Amino acid sequence: ALALVRAQLMQPMTAAVALDHLWTLAGCDALDRETLDRALATDDPLVRVHAVRIAERTTSGAALASVLARASEDADRAVRVQAALSAGGLDAPVRMAVLEGALRRDLGARDMRSAVLASAVGVEDLLLDAILSGALLDADSVGACAFASELTDLLLDDGSGVPAPDTLRAMLAAIAGVSAERPWLAKAMLE
Repeated sequence: ALALVRAQLMQPMTAAVALDHLWTLAGCDALDRETLDRALATDDPLVRVHAVRIAERTTSGAALASVLARASEDADRAVRVQAALSAGGLDAPVRMAVLEGALRRDLGARDMRSAVLASAVGVEDLLLDAILSGALLDADSVGACAFASELTDLLLDDGSGVPAPDTLRAMLAAIAGVSAERPWLAKAMLE
C-alpha cells in the first residue's frame, strides 16, 4: 500500500492530496529521500513548507542541514520561515548559519524575526555576539531595531519578571560598547 502512495506522488495532484500522501509516508516511516527531494522541489510552496517540516522530523544532522540550506534560499518566504523554524534542532554552528542567513535575507519580515527567535533557544548569546561584532544588524532599519529589541527582551527574561543582576550588567555593558558606533542599536536594545 505504501508503494502505491509513493507512486501516486509521482502523478499530478492537488496540494491537499500530496500533503496527505507525504504525511502518511512520513508517519509510517516510509518516506525515502528521493520522494522528499521531489516534494522539496515541487512548484507548490505549501507542499515545500510541509516537506521542510517532514524533513525536520525524519532526517537529522547533515541531511537536515542540507534541506534547510536549500529551503533557506527558496523563492517563497513561507518556505524560508519554515527553514528557520526547523533549524532549532541543529547543532549550534549549523543552526547559526541558517539563522544568520535568514536574518540577512528577511530581517524586515516580522514572521522571519519571530521564527529566528523561536529557533534561537540555546544560541541567544551567539546571536547577540554576531550583532555586537557587526556581523549581523550592521545597518539601522525598522527590522534591525525590532530584532535587537526582541532579542534583548529574550535574553533578559528569565521567567521571574526581573532580569538577573549579572545578565542585566552584561547587557548594559554590551549596549555601552556599541553606543558610540551604532547608537541606533544601543537605543533599540534599551527600549
